[in-house]
Amino acid sequence: YFMRISPFRIIVACLVAMALLWLLFGYFGVQALFTNTTVNDPLPPTSKEPSSNALTSPTPSDLPTTPSSTQTALRGDFMQGDSTYRIKGSARVVTEGETRTLILSDFDVTNGPDLFVYLVAASSTENSDVKERTSQGRFVQLATLKGNRGNQTYALPADLDVSNYPVVSIWCRRFSRNFGSALLGTE
Repeated sequence: YFMRISPFRIIVACLVAMALLWLLFGYFGVQALFTNTTVNDPLPPTSKEPSSNALTSPTPSDLPTTPSSTQTALRGDFMQGDSTYRIKGSARVVTEGETRTLILSDFDVTNGPDLFVYLVAASSTENSDVKERTSQGRFVQLATLKGNRGNQTYALPADLDVSNYPVVSIWCRRFSRNFGSALLGTE
């Protein structure tokens, strides 16, 4: 013998379930924790070193190529931000002619909702420093993070003085969380 449930209670239960699903997936974005997006943007060319194998004659691929005009100006390794997230990889700023590009290489971060690449006017990658400067509006939003894995490139504005914003942060705008950051310095 089953207890008879009124249609009103069924409707209320369905509405509550739909609201909870919207909160979990629409607002909190929990599905991002179970997915990964890998990006492999083409990286600027580098010069190739000649092979050190002296027993064979050099092949065309062993000969040095013409050095490119690409130069790495600044570089830093990512450090963990908020303790809930993991991050690894490096960030570097390269110049090629008049163009400056931020490159995230061997990059891997916990996926999340509403992630952005910020340049922050902080003096260290210390999580409290990055969060304080960001809350004060002392940052430049470069772009939405393309993916949570792989090699990525982001164009830097021509008028941006990177020395004023030396920290690259992977920032969750929705929840004001620093997933991790890298302090850019000279190599």
